[in-house]
Amino acid sequence: MSSYAQVLEYDTYITVNNGVKTTRKSVLVQVNNQEEQWISKVFIHYNASEDLKYLNAEILDSSGKTVRKLKNKEVETRAYMPDGTFFEDDLYKVFDLAYNVFPYRFKYSYEIDNDNFNHLAYWVPIYRENVKTIEAKLTIDLPASYEYNNHIKDISNKREELISGRKVLTYKSSYLRKIASEKYSASSQELYPHVLSIPENFHYGVDGNSASWESYGDWHIKLNEGLDYLTSSEKAKVDEIIEATPDTLELIKKLYYHLQDHTRYINVAIDIGGLKPYSAAYVCTNKYGDCKALTMYMKALLKYAGINSNYTVINAGDDAERIIEKYPFQQFNHVLLTVPFEGDTLWLENTSDYLPFAYNGTFTQNRKALAVDLKNSQLINSPALSTEDVLSLTKVNFNINDEGTGTLSIDVVLKGELFERYSYLNRHATTKDFNTQVVRDFKIKDSEVVDYKVVDYSRDDFFMNLEINLKVQNQIRTLGSLRVIKPYVIELPELEKPIFRKNDLLIRYPINEQHEIVYSLSANEKYNAELPDDILIETKYGIYKQTNTFNGTQIKINKHFKLFGGEYPQSDYEEFYNFFQSVNKAQKESIILENN
Repeated sequence: MSSYAQVLEYDTYITVNNGVKTTRKSVLVQVNNQEEQWISKVFIHYNASEDLKYLNAEILDSSGKTVRKLKNKEVETRAYMPDGTFFEDDLYKVFDLAYNVFPYRFKYSYEIDNDNFNHLAYWVPIYRENVKTIEAKLTIDLPASYEYNNHIKDISNKREELISGRKVLTYKSSYLRKIASEKYSASSQELYPHVLSIPENFHYGVDGNSASWESYGDWHIKLNEGLDYLTSSEKAKVDEIIEATPDTLELIKKLYYHLQDHTRYINVAIDIGGLKPYSAAYVCTNKYGDCKALTMYMKALLKYAGINSNYTVINAGDDAERIIEKYPFQQFNHVLLTVPFEGDTLWLENTSDYLPFAYNGTFTQNRKALAVDLKNSQLINSPALSTEDVLSLTKVNFNINDEGTGTLSIDVVLKGELFERYSYLNRHATTKDFNTQVVRDFKIKDSEVVDYKVVDYSRDDFFMNLEINLKVQNQIRTLGSLRVIKPYVIELPELEKPIFRKNDLLIRYPINEQHEIVYSLSANEKYNAELPDDILIETKYGIYKQTNTFNGTQIKINKHFKLFGGEYPQSDYEEFYNFFQSVNKAQKESIILENN
């Protein structure tokens, strides 16, 4: 946490009148040192549909005297264009309030009007994650009859009162210690103190209601009305697929692969805050779309074929925030399609052109999603990856002489996260990029990748088989008359020491790795081998098992590491940490060879 700059005041004032939400923000920052001069660059985020009414900014010296006021010509307007975005109507006002005499302060304020909103506030008392906020305040000023719901986390200073016939809600807090996401923990965004304020009735494109997930889903239905229809030329193509495919499941698969082969993902985040999809007809014509548009297109393909499906919103990503189930509102960043089928549900990820049909991977597994269905929208659970779903099998064969020089072959069956990574590379990467990733993931110390190949991979497979050949050296070191083989280790994530751990444990999906390591030694030498003891470590978090055998010229080691998915309190962390430490210690045990 920076000691060179502090946010002295960070005030947000929100008022609603006649369906218009006005947000006023004012910030006062002190900069004490050149090292924190970066904070003087200000970015104000807003949408093209919003009215940024005014902007005032100035620099003050250490005595509080105004040194310079911001001029209009110094303010730049930029489009917000994240990677993969074709067009977005989010904007930034950008300006710099730097000064060359320390300490100094800068302050600015602005006001935005918006008549198209589905939440009143999502407020955290944090201006910058790495900078202290001494005082932050949120005020929400509402008509007396205005219905709303609030979700409050770790904000103790709060007041709700009736002033001049209006509801006035005030919240104060500070941010003096960095809240960082730790390994195997919830998203840092989820851990921040915050106030979430949601109107019960809102207008966002169309009128909506957040009293229940059912009513919120009906808002999506109204917003998406009339978008799931194909062009005439697209219908003709689908007719050919339908005629040739009498089996319903096979038809759904063929239509999904039709989507993959004839469209591509491009983010087009415009119109109603990026929440309303472009139509299926738009995708038919342009052959691209974002997650909403591609899902609408896939829904239209199935609808034309007489197959029901549900537009389903979800919070995707490896570090996604979990849904606050009690409060229906826009908590989602992604859209996919769920298809009820023979008592089960197919989950279709429509932005991917490389994952197999109905594959639910690490990006969206094991979390709540809202399946949108007229008068019947409900939160459902996306399938959780099981230990079998992520089981990777690796066979490692060293063929080395008594100096540790020779060859190494690796045969690995990838599932889970690595399968997803290499499926993408297999479809999109150059040979150079694929090779770079192989070297990064499978290169052993003192080795060089010679070649590799993907073995008999089909687009229907939920796994990928890689064969990799390497040259190796220095795999054995000499200690007098003894030779010591370098241990082959399963790399585990590095964990914080228990003394530093602040958060509960959240293991989002399991790890399951089996490794068979064979050392074929020089046939011209006869050795005695001192092997580590076999080991079995069993805990509620996971299991590690290792067995070792030697037949005179060949050493075989079998390792199996399994980590279960789950949630555990912070009080369990030391035990969890010790499990990892025990596994790492066991893997460092050396194999010692001695000539007969």
